[in-house]
Amino acid sequence: MVIRSPVVSDEVGQSIAATPVYPVGVDAAGAPVSIGYTDAAGYPAGSTILQGSSGNVAAASASVTLASATSQTVYLTGFDFTFTGATATSKVVATITGLAGGTRSYVIAVPAGVDVAGQPLALRFDPPLKAAATATDVVLSVPSLGAGNTNATLNAQGFRV
Repeated sequence: MVIRSPVVSDEVGQSIAATPVYPVGVDAAGAPVSIGYTDAAGYPAGSTILQGSSGNVAAASASVTLASATSQTVYLTGFDFTFTGATATSKVVATITGLAGGTRSYVIAVPAGVDVAGQPLALRFDPPLKAAATATDVVLSVPSLGAGNTNATLNAQGFRV
């Protein structure tokens, strides 16, 4: 659900499009608590942008941690996983831990052939996925794709506020 904030005017009186506001919970009185996206890049004011990469791994696990900070909450906005095949076909399960609502899992089919491109997994979350609690890391991981695999890369992006 996206709530639109009121239309505002710029310094010369022209209307500016409403800023999207994403509900992230409720306060003690039951009123929605939201994050308004106000900077040019679309992140909440005062947030720290988080980006991480596993780098290229060969027949090994790929992982990325979006690190939390004291009194701040991590939000995952998306991730990309690209890879080539392995000696034999297989299926592995990618996971995201540290999220409100529990772990998310995604099945990845690994093709046979070390030079065969796998089907990329590129996901964006709108609204972003919130960490389970303040000062909780969000960790993405994909296990080894198997013998013969030479290329696997996991990239993740988000913010903390």
